[in-house]
Amino acid sequence: MGAYSSFIGGILEQARRRAEGEEREEVAAEVRLAVARSGLSKAHFAARIGTSPSRLSTYLSGKVTPYAALMLRMRRLADRLSAQRIAAAQAEVGPAREVTIAAGELEAVLEGDGGEMGVGHEPHGGLRAEQRLEDVQMPRPRFRNPRARA
Repeated sequence: MGAYSSFIGGILEQARRRAEGEEREEVAAEVRLAVARSGLSKAHFAARIGTSPSRLSTYLSGKVTPYAALMLRMRRLADRLSAQRIAAAQAEVGPAREVTIAAGELEAVLEGDGGEMGVGHEPHGGLRAEQRLEDVQMPRPRFRNPRARA
């Protein structure tokens, strides 16, 4: 039974190493995502989480796995900076504006003929101010079934 136990032990060791490698790569991918989401350079990100750029590089490559508290610090920094960038972008854009879309313009795009891009022209079925987009009957796109017989 010694050979059998040794064989099973070898298989288990291989499976453990493979799983460990996959886990390291998954952690490295999460670290890369956190750096990307933060919008910071790698050097600035490393400084903000309290480590060196060279140590961060080992985390990014999967060579070294950061401890759990550092992973939380990375995730929280990325979340905070990402939220700040989103808020700043929304403040820059301002409140959403109402957009009027000409139904004829959409029809021309759906049919592929380009058409005149005249917004609000009644011959093209433009929306009146009191109409809602949901109330307008749009033509269905015409798709040809390649399997259909001619």
